[in-house]
Amino acid sequence: MDRKYIEAEHIVDRYLSGDLTVREAREFEEYCNEHPEALKSMPIPVRLKARLARRPTKSRAASRVDRRSAAAAGSSSAWCSR
Repeated sequence: MDRKYIEAEHIVDRYLSGDLTVREAREFEEYCNEHPEALKSMPIPVRLKARLARRPTKSRAASRVDRRSAAAAGSSSAWCSR
């Protein structure tokens, strides 16, 4: 996907209205992530939606929290046993 295609196919409007296929939306989000200068010139809702698409899913975020909690618990128990 490139800028000309985005303009010719009205990708921004279709992205905001939810009319893109899953593949098109992912390709557009990839383009936005790989071209932050282009993303800066897009409307705020596009920037927000594209950035939210980069965020990890809930299950990934939860597993990170679980690992951090386990690591913290391990380090605090080591500290308490001194």
